Amino acid sequence: MKFHHLLPILLALVLLSGCEKDEKEELSLYPARDMALANSAFEDAFSMVDRVGKSEPGLRNNYGLPDCANASIDTLNFPFTITIDFGEDNCTGNNGVDRRGIIYVEVTGPYQDEGTTITTTLQDYYVMDHQVTGTRVVTNLGENEMGNLQYSVVETDVTVTAPNESWTSTWASDRTREWTDGQNTLWNPFDDGYEITGSASGVSREGVPYSVEITQPLEAKVICPWVTSGVIELFPEDGFPMSVNYGGGTCDQQAVVTVNGNDYNIILN
Repeated sequence: MKFHHLLPILLALVLLSGCEKDEKEELSLYPARDMALANSAFEDAFSMVDRVGKSEPGLRNNYGLPDCANASIDTLNFPFTITIDFGEDNCTGNNGVDRRGIIYVEVTGPYQDEGTTITTTLQDYYVMDHQVTGTRVVTNLGENEMGNLQYSVVETDVTVTAPNESWTSTWASDRTREWTDGQNTLWNPFDDGYEITGSASGVSREGVPYSVEITQPLEAKVICPWVTSGVIELFPEDGFPMSVNYGGGTCDQQAVVTVNGNDYNIILN
């Protein structure tokens, strides 16, 4: 069974380029920063599932996980259950990301079979000391007209809480992931590629609701820990609309937020 690997943790270090910004514009950056935190932290949790649950006919225990993490898998009958336990203290991965807590997964059938669902939930789960809660349900929708498998990805009740508990942001999404590369090499998850479309919404740490539309499909590859291309448009209820551009396909840590006619570089770290 193969799961996609999107961007690991995106802890929004915004490096300002250009002139100084006014207070209103500073506030308007929070939805983009909190979107990045919520989306990437939950994606990072799901990428850990990708490292444990690979391809039929079996599952490989602790595949690609740090030594401080433990995975247990029940594969006797569907639904499969997977538990990934990072412990009560921070467990540091090879990419320097600290995690602690437990990821639970239920899989109703083979990943390639239409109708299969993969439900991921989190218990006392932290990424870089940010607590992350919520549920993700991935459903196999079958092949599209191009012959590529498509998956519905619905995230609900996602929250991210600051390490000092000074703020909490929320996130929900309804997206479609098209498996564009690697379907014919189930033994090799690292050649997998996906295109993601759809919408999302959230409330920033300042209590500002916002909506999100993917206007150019996001490209995600297992071999790259970041989204490599695509554009997201974000519309806060209070503040300037903004776009997040992930570039033209290069695997790097760069993205650009454009708001009120000004560009801001985001380091995806």
